[in-house]
Amino acid sequence: MKKNIQHLTDDQLMDLADAFLTEDEKQQYFDHLSVCEDCQARYQTFISINEQLASMPLLQPSVVFTERVLDQWDEIRLAVPDVKKRVRLTPFVFLGFMSFLVIVSIILLSIFSASSANTVPVVTTTHMVRNVIGIGILWEILLVVNAVLLLWLFNQRVLAPFFRHRVAA
Repeated sequence: MKKNIQHLTDDQLMDLADAFLTEDEKQQYFDHLSVCEDCQARYQTFISINEQLASMPLLQPSVVFTERVLDQWDEIRLAVPDVKKRVRLTPFVFLGFMSFLVIVSIILLSIFSASSANTVPVVTTTHMVRNVIGIGILWEILLVVNAVLLLWLFNQRVLAPFFRHRVAA
């Protein structure tokens, strides 16, 4: 019966061929190679590959390689499009619009409360304020505009980059 032998891995054989082992490991691997023909054949393959690699000439770039690349640098740079980061004006426009609405609301409230401040009790003034902005139309418009802007920003900042990355991958 043949004894069940644990073969050396390719990494172990490459380390042995490249002499990256301690003396104890080398002795252990050579002991195994003396009894295992399969590992010995694979080891000889790695040795011949190392010898072939050692005999190959090293390729050196031309002496003028750097100068040629630097001479063509302007052409190479022009071939690559210059991408400038655009400033999105939408948040600023929205902020300006919201500020305008708040200022208009304050002016309307001051006009209604100033015209009736001497004759109208506080309850009536609050009733007027409720009529101007308490109906909810202004607040509903503000909420809808805020929701649309938030959805647009979420799409631009999160969803679009995520799906661009997924499609590219």
